[in-house]
Amino acid sequence: TNRLRVEAARAFIQQARTSGGVGRVGMVQFSDNVKQLLPLTPLADEAAFERALAAINENGQTDIDGSIRRGLNDLRSGRTHGTGAMVLLTDGKQEPNEYQQAHQQARAAGVPVHTVALGKSADRNLLRRIAEETGGTFSEATQDRDLLRLYSAIAGCIAGGRTVLNTALRKPEW
Repeated sequence: TNRLRVEAARAFIQQARTSGGVGRVGMVQFSDNVKQLLPLTPLADEAAFERALAAINENGQTDIDGSIRRGLNDLRSGRTHGTGAMVLLTDGKQEPNEYQQAHQQARAAGVPVHTVALGKSADRNLLRRIAEETGGTFSEATQDRDLLRLYSAIAGCIAGGRTVLNTALRKPEW
């Protein structure tokens, strides 16, 4: 499953490159602790993205709160213009501690958080609330292969400057 998540992240980066509306992307991994895999980096730096993608693993707990705080700090420190956006993918629930409403800081900064619930264990209520309250989108992926489609749609949303409130991204009927 990790390989499919990496491929989905790669597809997101490629979609961001071709959209023309996204200049830089950073990557944060969260488990027992939150780790920056890549600071905000120009999309043209393919080698940096490949190194970050190779470092992705899926061990440990799920620090959703810490991931939002770290992502927001990375956006603030690397901002050249605009507010940016975050994409948060998780297959778990906030742990080890209670969720501390980190998305309210993103909301105050004008940063939408697009959330993706992967699998049955993801905390859909929390992810939906984070997306709704920050102006992001909430999506569900029942399987890793759904991520390719969802990331592509989210990248298009971010690049186009559009945010869809209270709407799940759905599979096209073709």
